[in-house]
Amino acid sequence: MNWMLKRLKSEAGAVSLLGTAAILGALAAFSIVFLMLGSATTDQRNSSTAADAAALGGARHWADTINVSYQANLASPTNATFWAFAGHSATSFAVGSAASADAFAAANNNELLSYLTMAPAKTYAKVRNFDTIEKSDTVKMRAESYAVLKVKDKGVCLRGGQIGLFWSGVCWMSMPPGLDPKAPPPPGFPLETTIHTRLVNQ
Repeated sequence: MNWMLKRLKSEAGAVSLLGTAAILGALAAFSIVFLMLGSATTDQRNSSTAADAAALGGARHWADTINVSYQANLASPTNATFWAFAGHSATSFAVGSAASADAFAAANNNELLSYLTMAPAKTYAKVRNFDTIEKSDTVKMRAESYAVLKVKDKGVCLRGGQIGLFWSGVCWMSMPPGLDPKAPPPPGFPLETTIHTRLVNQ
């Protein structure tokens, strides 16, 4: 009888050890999954932030280029040269905005996969996180964002994807009729433009 009790106690201990091992194994697996999900969430958030920064950074560079070009145009000596500024595609002023978007993505630990400027005045940036998800071979996190330029009809204006000059309440894409091409440009133009940038959902 005693030997049976001893055997039962021994087997109960073995079952207890097996149960403990199973619980520890489950906890270890849960910890790994938790770390992977936490890392993925963090990387996704970082990539989304980087995509926003890249799209907005490219758009801001684009807006600044329009403003600098407009300010240079204010020094035009005649109507002919002054009004020649109008009628150009808005995207023709976006040179260099991709490099700016790339710099913003890199500053947020992401690489810029693609960047576009689209008429009338929209930017698109797609980025990928430099890091892979911890304890996993999962593909690096990606994110994309869109930003737009909002031209506020102050000095310059935007119509049909083209940049114009805003004068007397009208967005002109060429020199208004009745102006002497050789005369100085009309007074009253502001010293700088007003162009805002913001994120949009495509």
